[in-house]
Amino acid sequence: MKFLWKIIDFLTPPKEWRIPVYSFLFVLFIVLIQIFFVSRAYSYLSDDPTSCINCHVMIPEYASWSRSVHQNVATCNDCHVPHENVIKKYAFKAMDGVKHATMFTLKSDYGTIEASSTAKNVIQSNCLRCHESVVRNVSARMVKNHGEGKSCFECHADVAHGNMRGFFKVPVNPVDSRSSQFLEIK
Repeated sequence: MKFLWKIIDFLTPPKEWRIPVYSFLFVLFIVLIQIFFVSRAYSYLSDDPTSCINCHVMIPEYASWSRSVHQNVATCNDCHVPHENVIKKYAFKAMDGVKHATMFTLKSDYGTIEASSTAKNVIQSNCLRCHESVVRNVSARMVKNHGEGKSCFECHADVAHGNMRGFFKVPVNPVDSRSSQFLEIK
């Protein structure tokens, strides 16, 4: 307990600096809260697929998913985050979120987003989790025809996101999944 008080004493500013320091920290706190709400950062805690398009990085992926066979049965998180426990889920979401935010900030988001090896393992695990009964019935034949160690998405890459990739084809209105209009960038 004595150690804790030493840390508090060390972090406490001198008496003549307390009002300016505490005022600055209060203003900083208010600004961070404002940024949190303006950027809709809270939406990333949900499973709502539209939170994935808060920034422009995921618009093509969202648009292709919204026209896929998975649209009515799986959200982004169903396929792209681990489901073992809550800590793993949110740690992975935070890691991926920082990666995507960095891509967006550095303007390196104009190509196709490629899943990392860690993300590919998560996606494969989720394919097997949702389609366990189907995979169990065909696994021996699948190994014979496709070889050992293949990922589901190596053969079924177009299932969740179709064949539209990157910013080269972006829907005019990505939130309206009924819209079939696309803006082709050449």
